[in-house]
Amino acid sequence: MTLNINKTHALQGLLGDAKCVYALPFVSNTDNDKFVDEVATWATAYAGGNLYGTKEDSTTFKFDGIDQFPVPPKR
Repeated sequence: MTLNINKTHALQGLLGDAKCVYALPFVSNTDNDKFVDEVATWATAYAGGNLYGTKEDSTTFKFDGIDQFPVPPKR
């Protein structure tokens, strides 16, 4: 699975703070919960060694070295 640039940035934000999206007041509860479900698919892809991100120059890279995959909370 290859994440687009925006989703790559979102995952990198979660790696810094798993609650970063949860705390955004302009994100509805429904949108937050859909995002949390999508992150679960990313975790599954990562566990299978098949999670790639997209850099600003549109090249891709494989995510690795994540000790604990971030799991944002549902609201």
